Amino acid sequence: MHDQLVFLAEIGQQPRVTIQVIPATIGVHTGLTGAVAIADTEEGGTVVHEDGFTAGKTSAEPDIVAKARGRVTVLRSYALPREASLELIMKVAKERWSIL
Repeated sequence: MHDQLVFLAEIGQQPRVTIQVIPATIGVHTGLTGAVAIADTEEGGTVVHEDGFTAGKTSAEPDIVAKARGRVTVLRSYALPREASLELIMKVAKERWSIL
């Protein structure tokens, strides 16, 4: 786990990558239902992919795109800022390393 956390922290420092951590103190939140990816296409459209329990689902339906954007906005409001998230990742990595 240490190496994975260090890798995430390194990747998170790249200019086009943002990693934000939702603290465990937040408790239950909509992000626990599965991952969501939103991709804006060169043609101006948007595609959403949601992971489900048994299968993923991809859609360009405007209602689904709007719901996904809303969900991501809520999750970001719970998350630590980028730098604080990377600091927390490294703190946990160091703690895990010292246990070994």
